Amino acid sequence: MELELDGKTMVVTGGASGIGAAVVDALAREGADVIVLDRNRPDNGKYGAVDLADPASVRAAVSQLPETVSGLVNAAGVSGVASPEIVFKINYLGLRQLSKAVLTRLESNGVIVNVASGAGSLWRLRYRELLEMIGIEDDGDSLRWFAKLGLTGPEAYDFTKEAVIVLGKTMALDRFPGDGIRVVSVSPGAVETPLLPSFHDTMGSDFLSYITGKVGRDGRPEEIANVIAFVLSGRASWINGTDIAVDGGGEGGFHGGVLQHPLYPVFAQAQAQAPEHNVEGVAE
Repeated sequence: MELELDGKTMVVTGGASGIGAAVVDALAREGADVIVLDRNRPDNGKYGAVDLADPASVRAAVSQLPETVSGLVNAAGVSGVASPEIVFKINYLGLRQLSKAVLTRLESNGVIVNVASGAGSLWRLRYRELLEMIGIEDDGDSLRWFAKLGLTGPEAYDFTKEAVIVLGKTMALDRFPGDGIRVVSVSPGAVETPLLPSFHDTMGSDFLSYITGKVGRDGRPEEIANVIAFVLSGRASWINGTDIAVDGGGEGGFHGGVLQHPLYPVFAQAQAQAPEHNVEGVAE
């Protein structure tokens, strides 16, 4: 399928490695002009240095971008191995600052794709809390609000990925339908990238191995990148304000009750709330 991205200018954060690098390669194959924003120089694409934990660095990176761009892929991020504050700054605050700035530069029918995570799939359980946090526009106030939660690094990772999903929903109608600009998140499951060992350390190897065993294998970066490339194209013009799980069916398995694990709390809650049944299946 031709995605008609030839000549489009795409900005990709985290494009020097992992999923981000696969996105750069996929877009380059489609003929797009790719600008990579990363702390490290990529193998492919034009390069601009950025530290998403530093607002001044983000502003400087944005100032070097063309006046108009076709799309932004927020693929940069850190795992829960980092401190909670750094996780929050990079995975949420830096992403938000960059997205808001690039939103004003997007041409008609442009797209922002945020790489979230299956770790954020329980966002509905604290939707109001996330909306409250997203409503705080000042970075300093946001940090203070976040610090009060007292989260660990791994918990901060889950929280920020939930926040990324909900942030996309709040931005999705800012310039749609008028300008046709869409905001979508893509949530990978476990993927074969350099960060995968750290996720086993922070999320629990037993949990991730359980999912991998059920869906057959871990994902490959190019499988995530292909979905992102499609979402960036006009072929996906009616996909907006939603989160797309790309995980071999893991999230669907948990929500459908086919997969169950103590570290995925949906079913512990569901079992606690479900009525007891007698042997004939009638609620007592």
